Amino acid sequence: MGNRRSWHSKARVITSAVLTASLVMSGMSANVGTSIAYAATDTDLTSGDNSVTGSSNSAADASSTEEEGETSEANASGSGSSSATEEISNSNSATEEISDSSESSNEASSELSNEASSESSDEASTEDSEETTVTPSEDEADDTTSTDYSIDVWDFGAEQLEGVNNILTVDVINGFYDSSITAGSTGVNIADFTAGDLSFEDGGYSTTHRLRTINESLTRYDNKSKTDADGNTYNGFIYSNKSATDAVYLSLEMEEDEQVTFYAGSNGNASIYYFVNMDDESDVQTASYSGVNGVEPLTFYAKQDGTYKLYNSNEKLVVARVIRTQASYVTLSGLVSGFEDTEGVSLVFENQSNGKLTTASVDDEQYSVSLASGYTYDVSLEGADAYVITDGSEVTVGDSDQTLDVAVEAVDLVTYAGEITGIASEDIENFVSAAEFTFVPQDEKSVFVPEISMTASDTSIAYEVTLQNDVTYDVT
Repeated sequence: MGNRRSWHSKARVITSAVLTASLVMSGMSANVGTSIAYAATDTDLTSGDNSVTGSSNSAADASSTEEEGETSEANASGSGSSSATEEISNSNSATEEISDSSESSNEASSELSNEASSESSDEASTEDSEETTVTPSEDEADDTTSTDYSIDVWDFGAEQLEGVNNILTVDVINGFYDSSITAGSTGVNIADFTAGDLSFEDGGYSTTHRLRTINESLTRYDNKSKTDADGNTYNGFIYSNKSATDAVYLSLEMEEDEQVTFYAGSNGNASIYYFVNMDDESDVQTASYSGVNGVEPLTFYAKQDGTYKLYNSNEKLVVARVIRTQASYVTLSGLVSGFEDTEGVSLVFENQSNGKLTTASVDDEQYSVSLASGYTYDVSLEGADAYVITDGSEVTVGDSDQTLDVAVEAVDLVTYAGEITGIASEDIENFVSAAEFTFVPQDEKSVFVPEISMTASDTSIAYEVTLQNDVTYDVT
């Protein structure tokens, strides 16, 4: 996708925070023995006492509700890389979002009048704080910088932040609407739009969705804002008026190892957001919004170049700000000790956040690899099944080149083969593709990770697994 970042702008306040994340990668798992019996009522495959001992001589058998809920403030739980996206937030005073009106069956034509009537009594006591507006001065609106930064920001209140590329300005947002609409008008719905690498897809409901903001320079539906757990105010947000659909979404162009944080909410309930590579649906991540705060930071990571889309799986899509952080790379190098011969041996670095694998060959007991900074990586071996890493199996990569020495040792392995029984013939292929088995060594000092392979035939499933000799495994 090339060097696509050339947006610049001015800003007010940046509060930086480190977002951390880890993705627990589960290994292959299974019950082993001469044969494995499967009970159709069980969720796990078990065999006998549910354990197997590696031995050279024997093996064990194996709403769309229109009322927009008011939320209290609390920290959202989530995870991210150790030093990738900076959390950028405003320091303006918080304003509470109040209830929205009930959605009628004829919402496109009548929702404005319905909302006005239902909100008039509910908002009377808080009208002063809810209707607070922000109007940037002429100098403020025109004061922009011309420096490229590594962070791109789309703020739906047209907030201009320092030290980043601000993509959305008053003029850009007002340009989303038909030229016949007077800038700064209210009661206007928003349809599809594109701003740089970010797009909004309305799902065919062009008269349904809303930009809600207290920035009166913006064309909008009404005057609303959001706050996060720290009381920071977000002056505007996209509010999808369709629930639980992947047809209404934000899409964003991403390059591998980049991360993006969406300051997202809902119509008031807890919800699950999906972040899916539109070119590779197996490349999917999820994050939970608690429903406690107006918006919460949800961070995702690009495993590869592509267009990713964000949608809410069980609530309305609500997003106040998008922050994309470009990846930077450093060199990790070191010595690898414990091999008799390193021919054909490599180290594999798995990014805990996005699952991306990077391989470095081991030559003359040395390696060197370029990795994205700010992430934690699991280190494993390739081409050396009879060895395990005893030191250096995990590394967090900082902002500059660093060294990691890796120590390995040989282990005594045995291989078992047998059959998995009890699976209906029509289910065999699906079972082989979907089943996961876990081998947990009872010896805590064992670091060898067994992997099972399965082969389907018309009537049975053959398996093969390699275990560490004289180690007992619990199998699930």
